[in-house]
Amino acid sequence: MAILDKLLSKPDDSDSLKGIEFKEGDIIDQRYLVRNVRKGFMGLVYIARDLRSDQTVAMKTFQRKFTWVESALANFTREAEVWMRLGSHPNIVQATRILTIAGRPHIVMEFVSGSSLREMMRRGRLRFQHILDFSIQICWGMQYAYDYCSIIHRDLKPDNVMITPDGVAKVTDFGLAQAVTHKKTSWGHDTKGHQAPKIVSHASDLFGGSQPYMSPEQRVPGSPLGTTSDIYSLGVMLYELMVGDLPFKAATVAELTHLHCNVPPPTPSEVKPNLRRGCDHVILRCLAKKPADRYQTFDELELDLQWLRKYHIGEELPRPEIKPDAAAEAGETNAKGVAHMSLHENGAALKCFRRATELEPEKTSYWINLGMCQVALLAYSDGLKTYEHALTLSPTNDQKVRLYWLAGEAHEYLYQLREALDAYDKALAIDNKERRAWLGRGRVYSALALPREAFQAYEFASKLDPSDPQTWRSMGVATLELNQPKQAIYYFEQALKLNPRDAKAWCGKGQSLLETKRSAEAQQAYETAYKLDPNSAEALMGMARVKGSGSLRA
Repeated sequence: MAILDKLLSKPDDSDSLKGIEFKEGDIIDQRYLVRNVRKGFMGLVYIARDLRSDQTVAMKTFQRKFTWVESALANFTREAEVWMRLGSHPNIVQATRILTIAGRPHIVMEFVSGSSLREMMRRGRLRFQHILDFSIQICWGMQYAYDYCSIIHRDLKPDNVMITPDGVAKVTDFGLAQAVTHKKTSWGHDTKGHQAPKIVSHASDLFGGSQPYMSPEQRVPGSPLGTTSDIYSLGVMLYELMVGDLPFKAATVAELTHLHCNVPPPTPSEVKPNLRRGCDHVILRCLAKKPADRYQTFDELELDLQWLRKYHIGEELPRPEIKPDAAAEAGETNAKGVAHMSLHENGAALKCFRRATELEPEKTSYWINLGMCQVALLAYSDGLKTYEHALTLSPTNDQKVRLYWLAGEAHEYLYQLREALDAYDKALAIDNKERRAWLGRGRVYSALALPREAFQAYEFASKLDPSDPQTWRSMGVATLELNQPKQAIYYFEQALKLNPRDAKAWCGKGQSLLETKRSAEAQQAYETAYKLDPNSAEALMGMARVKGSGSLRA
């Protein structure tokens, strides 16, 4: 049985092949300084300082023990893509980019200083006005998610709403969110008379949920899901916030499902006699068993919540005024470009970056992003011209370093090796600890058939960041070029400890094993590479070489 099959069936037997998790004080991708680490059952969140922007961010991934669980990878990747498409809204935690680190996707997102709604409930600091204001803001965020991306959250609960110190509610954790633009869509009308999509998904799409807040249809396989499913979940939250207890409680999931599907919830004002007038109507309409009997959009629910606020508080909650200006528009457009690039939608990203540079032509970072996008679209010469222009805009030293090693990469793509080496040298002249410039020098030396010099460059890079699997893999390649296959095995294995899903490292290990006459192990390594990347020509050729060697035991 191949190594990958063993890992999939018995992941705990290969602890060294589960990748890396970072700890406080580590620097991820030479950019994010880890300040705090938070773990859940499956998720892992790093609170980090972005050394490039000097802002605090959150980075979400899944724990290393799930590295070989293919459904975890697929589900998390889907979550990342759905979340990225939401863009920017004041009442949604914004995801800004996706990075692949140690074989696992990491979502870089806005860090919200404050508390979750759940934590505020536990502290007992919620007044009636707070409950209304937070619920109205949740409606704003969720309506935007439907209007802009046709997304249903499917896991709305107090734990997934963050409250900032100045009272802004932000919906987060779209782990169960489903983008349903590809689903069948029927059309209705919202309370303002506008044509609005009635989003349809199905309960069979679910891979989990939070039982006390799930709608009746989420509990029945094959039932259609839509906006009204999330409205039910918010109704449970409203009940809990206003009454102080959940509408349904049970010892088992089966009992809870029966209650949600068949038993009317206790009337809120009967449980809490001093409940404000009008709350029964709003809560019970959200909790109607049939989706057609609930509010059909969050806009419609917001109207009644605003009525409650005006009746009891004296005024509606005003939407915050956003005064557009060139700088704000440029920043938002640039952020959209970064999101598109993370999703490999480089054509859309290019338009965003061009617009951002038009709005703020002196902003060096926008030109850097434009150049990177041009290179991603294989317009290497255009990218180089953009980098050259950015260097005339009084960039910081960090930006100069970045521009030089990015130019080096573009020269490499054009096979302008001497120019590439010169660019990397300029980067290192400013910052001798720029790992990417050392990696670039190593690649150039390797292309110039100077494997010893290449290895030395890679070795220096490994000392700067021992947790980078690409560096260890590059050292293995250079060692193979030096005809030292036994030593190369060590470097490829170090790379695989950090990123066990690196097909290229498995191929490198396979080649090293084959050259040391360990054909059976080489076959396993190449098979693993092929399963990770069925399009890998190197894996296919490697398996053919093993078979052709005639030394593999039957």
